[in-house]
Amino acid sequence: MSLDKYFPCPKHLPRNEYVKLPLEQRVIKLSKKEDERARELQEKLLKIDLHCHGVIYFPYTFLPHLPLSPPSPPDMPYFPDGNILPLPKEVLQYLGALRNVPLETYMKSYRINWEGLREARLTGMSHILGAAIAEDFQRCIYHLAFAFANISKNPLGKRAYCAEDFRAAHREGKIAFMAATESNPIGNILERVEMMYGLGFRQMGMTYAHSNYAGGGESDTKEIGLTDWGMDIIKKMNELGMIIDVSHSGMRTSMDVVETSRDPITFSHNAATGAYPEGKRCRTDEQLKALADKKGVIGISSVPNNLSEAPRQGVKDWFNHADYIVKLIGIDHVAVGLDSNYVDHTAMHKVMFPEKPLPTDYMEGMENPTEAWHNIIRCLVLEGYSDQEIGKVAGENALRLIERVVG
Repeated sequence: MSLDKYFPCPKHLPRNEYVKLPLEQRVIKLSKKEDERARELQEKLLKIDLHCHGVIYFPYTFLPHLPLSPPSPPDMPYFPDGNILPLPKEVLQYLGALRNVPLETYMKSYRINWEGLREARLTGMSHILGAAIAEDFQRCIYHLAFAFANISKNPLGKRAYCAEDFRAAHREGKIAFMAATESNPIGNILERVEMMYGLGFRQMGMTYAHSNYAGGGESDTKEIGLTDWGMDIIKKMNELGMIIDVSHSGMRTSMDVVETSRDPITFSHNAATGAYPEGKRCRTDEQLKALADKKGVIGISSVPNNLSEAPRQGVKDWFNHADYIVKLIGIDHVAVGLDSNYVDHTAMHKVMFPEKPLPTDYMEGMENPTEAWHNIIRCLVLEGYSDQEIGKVAGENALRLIERVVG
């Protein structure tokens, strides 16, 4: 089958042209029978994203980390409407001034893309809150407060604290938001785990890219593994009923966590080295088999340049990883964890990782959660997956993990 079948457009468009296309021109083409089946599944299936940033609208894609950020660099970019431009002096001064205003003023700028999520027909998500790199407890709590206020006031929104909340959202035509963190914001204060649970968090990462009190990160050249403090965190999370996420943890730390945790864990937004050996966020067969042995679940990410190095990337790249992992550890352990958003993801990475080569500018058919969810269903139909198998990947496996760990 020609690879062109997996790209919505006949040719690769510049990103600024692609994102102007209506949704129907961003979904892969199917036969009439396949299209009808995909549309029916899209409407009826329970769908859960184990790692969702895409609900957030950033008025500025990249801002200084308040309140303790260093001065803004002179070449710091600004993203109006997803386009990267040199920073005018006046804008630079404005962004610098933001460091002197209360944290609340910054955090309230995050907004949920309700229209995009409604069009995706999404049932619910692990709603990622807080600043990953900073591992900042205060920022995490502020973000939760503003997000839950927004969710509570929208007729589509439903705060989720357990598996039944996702089922209720599916019945009611709402979107369930379960609070989660990408990294570990508790520092060296164990009681913060209980505070986070009490405030509504049900999923937490152990580390981000580098080591913290709990263990080693994925970018460490010499990885320390899980610490005794990390073991205390795991014990507390197991007691409370919180999902442990090791998506950004180092190899040794992730294996230690799988062994130490009483409950199943998640790689909420990763992929497989077996499908792309160079992928920074990809996990080895050994890690994936250990996850499955613990009855855990991996959410397959759709971040550009993390699934392949092709100049044109999209739905097929996501499927290659999902299908590889299904064949390796079984379909009961594979879910969706897009880690995508409604801004220019590649441009943001060019700022964050200027030394890293980025072959493509966007993920065709997967550039934001709206088109991604339509194309995941359509691709699985095209590849011959059964309705039952598609239901498991779309949401049932994630829901089972939530029910087993959280309740």
